Amino acid sequence: MMGCPVSMSGAFSLMSALENEEIGPPLESVCMRLCLESQTSGEQGGEKSDETLARSLGGGHLPFVRVLSLDLEGVDVAVGFLEALSGPGRSHLIRLHLKLIDSFDSLGVLSGLAAGIRSGQLECLHSIRFCEVLIPSVEGNLGDGGDGVSALEILEERNAFFEALKDKKLPRLTELNLGWLGTDDGSVACLGHAVWRGNLGGLREVGLSHSCFGRVGLGALFGEGEDGLKQRGFDKLESLDLSHTACMAGGGASVFAAAVRSSFFPALSSLRLGFCGLTDEGLREMGEAVEESSGLSSLKLFDISGNSEISVGGFGVFVSSLSPRSLPLLRDLGLSLQRGTKDEMEGVLQEGKGQGKLLEVTLFFCP
Repeated sequence: MMGCPVSMSGAFSLMSALENEEIGPPLESVCMRLCLESQTSGEQGGEKSDETLARSLGGGHLPFVRVLSLDLEGVDVAVGFLEALSGPGRSHLIRLHLKLIDSFDSLGVLSGLAAGIRSGQLECLHSIRFCEVLIPSVEGNLGDGGDGVSALEILEERNAFFEALKDKKLPRLTELNLGWLGTDDGSVACLGHAVWRGNLGGLREVGLSHSCFGRVGLGALFGEGEDGLKQRGFDKLESLDLSHTACMAGGGASVFAAAVRSSFFPALSSLRLGFCGLTDEGLREMGEAVEESSGLSSLKLFDISGNSEISVGGFGVFVSSLSPRSLPLLRDLGLSLQRGTKDEMEGVLQEGKGQGKLLEVTLFFCP
């Protein structure tokens, strides 16, 4: 039933019919996608509200729903689904794709996720994506959340969510997109422990954009210790988004280059490092790491746009460090134009192509 637009009244009529065994044999399996929204303060609740349906889905009252792609917009439907999921009922879901949208400046959502992970009810989770979220940061002093909730209370819930990831396995999870969640160094360290322990062994896509972590968090993510990087667990990773963070500043590029040399990402095809503090020096280190290993041999998209410290000269050094066998699958390369013009950057690329390098690459630009 993917892609079929159904109104809420229609959805409830369909659910009622599917539950009615007098109509025919009981249905064993339904695969569907639903978008549920929390009610505004002026709306009236009822038996056919989105929150009611969310609770029915989470509480196992619709056992024929086995594969579910669920978009939950607002706190009420998200909390309702997660509370029911961790309640006395038993979920019959075997595959869950969860998208959480807006209004995470209230309590209950992240703690509900933590409870679902710890109870094992979210072992069916295949993907989780946060959208249009901005968790207040104590350090950034972004202010308190809604309904009189303090930023510290929300941060405590976020920490509980990351601790749950560290402690419990999610064997079916392939996508973990935590953009805008305000992820700091400590939270990324928990994520690193989760990977190291094998809790997230199936990850193919990780998104940490618009986060608060920097070089320390990046080192923790890759298991940095006195003897270098020890992390493993990213062998299946195909997409990594670290844009709009400070992870490449202050030596972070050296950490990432070391991970490339150690072949942490053999399957990585998309790498986004835009607006993350990457400099000419950091880009040089990246180029040398790529040339010295086959650590990014599967890369097709490399976005370093928005890094205002990367100059035409720095891009030239990067290209010069490569050989014709470097980045053999690369097709799209994103750059900033703050320290060079489009024609200058294109000129560097064309010079490299004349040497047999980056032959299939097309540049795209961001301020």
